[in-house]
Order: sequence, then C-alpha cells, then structure tokens
Amino acid sequence: MEVRPVVSVGGCFLIYLAIGTMFTFGNLTPYLTSYLRARTEKDTTYEETSWIFFAFISTCSLLYFGGKLGFLIGRRRSMIIGSVIFCFGIAVTYWSVHHSLVATIISYGVINTFGFICCIGHPIVTAMEWFPNNKGLVTGIVASGIAITPLFMNSVQTLFVNPSNLQPACDG
Repeated sequence: MEVRPVVSVGGCFLIYLAIGTMFTFGNLTPYLTSYLRARTEKDTTYEETSWIFFAFISTCSLLYFGGKLGFLIGRRRSMIIGSVIFCFGIAVTYWSVHHSLVATIISYGVINTFGFICCIGHPIVTAMEWFPNNKGLVTGIVASGIAITPLFMNSVQTLFVNPSNLQPACDG
C-alpha cells in the first residue's frame, strides 16, 4: 500500500483535530471571563463573553466562500491559508485578551473563524479522493478529529489555564 494516501488522510485528520478546538469554548468561557474581569474590564459577564462564540457562529455563515476559495486556488492552498489564519487568530488572542473583550471577540471569534472557514470542507473531500472505494471509512476517520478534540482538549486547557482546577471565587 502506498504511503501518500495514508499520510494525506492523517493530515486531514490533524486539520480537523486542530479546528475542533472551537468546540471547547464552553470550557474556556469561565477562564476568559475571569481573566477579563481580573485584567481589563471588571464588570465582564458570561453573557458578554458568549459574544465570542456568537461571532464564531455568525462568521460561519460565510462557509460558502471557503468552498469557493478552494475551487479558485485549490484545496491544499486553501487549507494551508486557513490553518495559518486559524493559528494566527489564536496567537493574537494572547494579546487581545490583555486588551479588551471586543479585541478578544475579533481575534478568537472572527479572525480564526476565517481560518476555520477556509479549512472545514476540504479535508473530507481530499480524503475521499485518495480512497474512492472507502469513502465512508475515511470520512469517518477524518471527521472523528473534530469530534474527539473536546474529549481531550478540555482537560489540556484546564491543565494549562487552571492546573489546580480551582473554583472561581464569588467575585469571579
């Protein structure tokens, strides 16, 4: 069996594994809210930080353009561009969370969602092209990346942000 198709499906799985972190936002909300309260805006509420996920959902309405981008420049280039934008959005969030809630909404809710949009449809199509006789199997393998991300990333995020797993104080 040739190695390239297996590596390609593995890469598609890893892309979905990375972009699946958007679905761990429920775990991040208490930490983001507490951090924003402590460092920038004392009156930040959970309802306000939910605007970050709302920005993600709203920006996902542009999914059509991610597919169109893949058609115009190729799926591989679209996935590379999308991965770079996605990672850039998360990296910029390191600084934006120090600045304000609005900056965090823009970086984590909008910028990395553009990367998500560029990547979301292409890995499955790419995997199916490599294995035309096993489309269901490779689709399941690739799609499981986005599904299992929250399973272990919630623990990784908690370990990184709150290693002692302390409960927030009554003031947040």
